Amino acid sequence: MEELGNFLMDRYMSAIEVWAASVEGIYAFGIYIDENSAPYRPASYLTYNTLSYTTMMVRQGIQEDEVKWNFAYWPKSDMVGVDWERKDSISRNDPSGRSILDSWIMSHSDNTTEAMQHEFAALCISVAQSVMRDSRVLSLLHRDVPLIIFDDKYDEGTYEVNQRLDINGSLRPFLDWLRSSATPIDT
Repeated sequence: MEELGNFLMDRYMSAIEVWAASVEGIYAFGIYIDENSAPYRPASYLTYNTLSYTTMMVRQGIQEDEVKWNFAYWPKSDMVGVDWERKDSISRNDPSGRSILDSWIMSHSDNTTEAMQHEFAALCISVAQSVMRDSRVLSLLHRDVPLIIFDDKYDEGTYEVNQRLDINGSLRPFLDWLRSSATPIDT
């Protein structure tokens, strides 16, 4: 894995360790990959959702499956990641993170925006695979907790990426929701 991938892996695993010790009822982690900025400025965040948050949102009238699996309803107050636009998201815990991200951008600057988005998404997916295979996650949470890849759309690509990530069956509820959601997906 390249330098930015190692940086993300370290950052995500550190966050999971903190959350496992301090947040009850985590049932899923999610990595959101922002693909909307142009010229492309990579952004990716790891966050989590909890059973208590889901219950609270359901009491407010939102469908349970939407709160559980639609990133738009997930809490956003406790996210870690990289975001070229938000300097604090990188430098708060590691000042070298900004230079790592800048180096990655420079090394991909010959690419089109679309190609750079694809490369960054592939890197984030690779990191997600590494997190899912890391035995520390299971030992910290004492159960399999899915890690979902989100972007701005729920389509066949989202389904396929998450299906490939589902190494232990923990993503099956998300995949089932995705298949049956309002946005039709051919699977």
